[in-house]
Amino acid sequence: PAFLAMGSFVAMYLRGRPSFWHSKKAHKDSFSFDDLLHHLPYWDHPHVRGRHLFLRTSDCHWPGWLGEHRAAGVPCDWMTADFRPEKHVFLTLGAANATGPDYQGHIVVPPLVLEEEFQPSYWHDDKPETSRDLLLFLQCSAGISPERKKLVDSLRPYAKADRRVMLVSMGEHRRVPVLSQRETARHMRSATFCPIPAGDLPYTTRYFMAVLSGCIPVVVKHEGGGWWRNHGPPVELSHPWPGVVDHREFVLEIPEDKLTAMVPILYALPESEILRRRRAIYEQRARLAWDFSGSAPDAFSTLLSELARQSRKKTQESNRQTQLLREPTSSPVRNNSKASWNKDFSQCCLARDPHSSSLVEHCLLAAGSFGLKDYSKGCS
Repeated sequence: PAFLAMGSFVAMYLRGRPSFWHSKKAHKDSFSFDDLLHHLPYWDHPHVRGRHLFLRTSDCHWPGWLGEHRAAGVPCDWMTADFRPEKHVFLTLGAANATGPDYQGHIVVPPLVLEEEFQPSYWHDDKPETSRDLLLFLQCSAGISPERKKLVDSLRPYAKADRRVMLVSMGEHRRVPVLSQRETARHMRSATFCPIPAGDLPYTTRYFMAVLSGCIPVVVKHEGGGWWRNHGPPVELSHPWPGVVDHREFVLEIPEDKLTAMVPILYALPESEILRRRRAIYEQRARLAWDFSGSAPDAFSTLLSELARQSRKKTQESNRQTQLLREPTSSPVRNNSKASWNKDFSQCCLARDPHSSSLVEHCLLAAGSFGLKDYSKGCS
């Protein structure tokens, strides 16, 4: 309702088997973004452009980032070539695809975790200073990736020798959990550390379950600083609410080359470092939960704040554009000298908000009227 009150529209991009492939040439029953637009005839009208919110939070294989489209054969349709954000806002579970102007409306949100043990209303007696029975808890399938297999193999000897190290293996390739969600929540709430091995996607629900349980996530730091794979998306693009929630503050990062030494590293970590991270988790974790009781500022209220910020930003952009075009001394449109226009056009590009492409469009429109097409390459 708050987003609608700002004159905006919410469009659910439902994804199921029909939309598994976006290419109608290969699959005639596919459902693409273009199909959705048939039901939104005014989505790109000047009066509503940039005011649609697309919910694209389905699981899919991540196609890359920095503007790359999906690889052939990868079943992902939220960042494919057919999806054109056009300054609209869209939600995914991460990672954000790029930081370029066309993707500034991309908001990464937490997954929906339904069990009551992960709800803020369940945490009233939970304190960061309370000791926990388990040092470590992990339930995973070992054979999904070489990294996971290496981790599970390194944990097995410790799990046999130390009852505080709990390892539940699903087998080499089996992805069906051995424990129920409720049992998993109980063990996470009893553990000090929860390893978060990388999976198929940049985000993993395991990470959020650990944080909501007060269990310190142990992540692998890959080349480039990300937690998914070498030179993958940075944490600020793969996790929700950058600038509001500091994910690095409450995780324990282990370099990739020290993965097999995880347990000795955990044994040696000072109690003060454990407490510091747990306090950070307790202070920030409500922002990663969809709180059904409304007991604390949660993911939904944080999302509304972000949508309001985006709306204000669009208004400010519009006001800047209007002001620029009205000022005779700085407006390239009103300056009829081509030599002077060269200088003004450069200033126009430099002065624009780095996260907005709206002003650039005005610059290019005016540039075209003077035949200065070469500038379009340097101001895109």
